[in-house]
Amino acid sequence: MSTFVELDTRAAVTIELFKKNKNQGEKATNIFEIIKQVVTTITITDVIICLPGMILLAVWLLRTSLGRKALAHSQPRRNNMPVYMPFIPLLVWLAVLVVLTYVKERNLPELPDWQNSYFDHLILCIGAMVAITMILILARRHFARRLKGFGLDARRIHRDFAVAALNLVAIYPLVAVALILTILAGKIIRTPIPDEKASGA
Repeated sequence: MSTFVELDTRAAVTIELFKKNKNQGEKATNIFEIIKQVVTTITITDVIICLPGMILLAVWLLRTSLGRKALAHSQPRRNNMPVYMPFIPLLVWLAVLVVLTYVKERNLPELPDWQNSYFDHLILCIGAMVAITMILILARRHFARRLKGFGLDARRIHRDFAVAALNLVAIYPLVAVALILTILAGKIIRTPIPDEKASGA
């Protein structure tokens, strides 16, 4: 959790550098300059944290021919789920985040940074819980043998938990990169571009 807050802070610093360059007339002309600004915020600690995940991911890619053979020996999971159905939990998750973020900004506009971060992460947790509930409901309804057919068996939770933790370590570098790029893109979109006439006056 603290790592994500740190990523958000670094993205904010990068945005300030981006705005400063704009005010000084040194505008970023292409995506490579923006990427360079992001890369300069990465520390050796970030690399050390992500290194185990990068190694695991590389080994998995080599063993599965870049993922093409990853599901070669997996059992088919019979279901009657429509093609559009997997997108419903995602849309519900996004809707919950949008609504709760709007409520927070409307009713609690002047929060200290630590409280603002707390509520942001609370909103993310609530959205995730709602999405997980939706996934379980849809899986129970549309998969043969219900949740067992979906792959959720209470007798194997301890083994599944260990495998899930290993998967999380492997995928964490990609999640971190996707998160910081999403935050950066969102803040660039939300950041007003200074008026050239006003800045030149």
